[in-house]
Amino acid sequence: TAHAATRQDRLELDDARWTRRAFDPLEAYAQTKLANVLFARELPRRYAVEAVSAHPGAVDSELFRDFDVALPPDPFGLLPPTVDASIGTLSTTAQSFLKGVVGSAPVSVFKKPRDAARDVVVGLVAPGLAGAYLSDGEPTETSPGAADDAAAAELWDWSRSTIDE
Repeated sequence: TAHAATRQDRLELDDARWTRRAFDPLEAYAQTKLANVLFARELPRRYAVEAVSAHPGAVDSELFRDFDVALPPDPFGLLPPTVDASIGTLSTTAQSFLKGVVGSAPVSVFKKPRDAARDVVVGLVAPGLAGAYLSDGEPTETSPGAADDAAAAELWDWSRSTIDE
C-alpha cells in the first residue's frame, strides 16, 4: 500500500540505510511509501504483469495499540530540563488522548479494514491500471516524484544491486 506521503519528491538512495544523516521516522515512512509507488510503476515495464499502488486511507487497524513509549521530546538535548520534562508530559498526554479517540469515538473517521481493502481489490481485478496509484478505488494523480519513470528505474536497479550485495 501507499500513502499520501507520496508527496515526497525524491528517494535518498545514496543514503538509504541512514548512515550519513540522522534517522527520521516520518521521513523513513515517506521514503518507503514513495518506493512502493515507484515499484508499482516499474514492475509492469520490466515484466508482463499488472501492478498498482493503493492508498487505503486512515484505517481502524489498531496501528496505535503499541504506542506506549513516547518518542524523545528533545532528541538533541538542546532544551532546559524543565522544558524537556514539560514536552515529555505533553507528548505522553497527546498519545493517550489519540489512543482514546481512536478507540472510543462514536463516529469513526477511520475506515473499516474491509472498506480500506477496496483499493487493493480494485487494483487486482480492474484491467488496464498497470502502474497506477489508487485512492478511494480510483486512479489518482500523485506527486511528480512518484510519477518519475527515471526514478522508478533507478530504484529498481539500486534494489537489484543491493540484493546482490
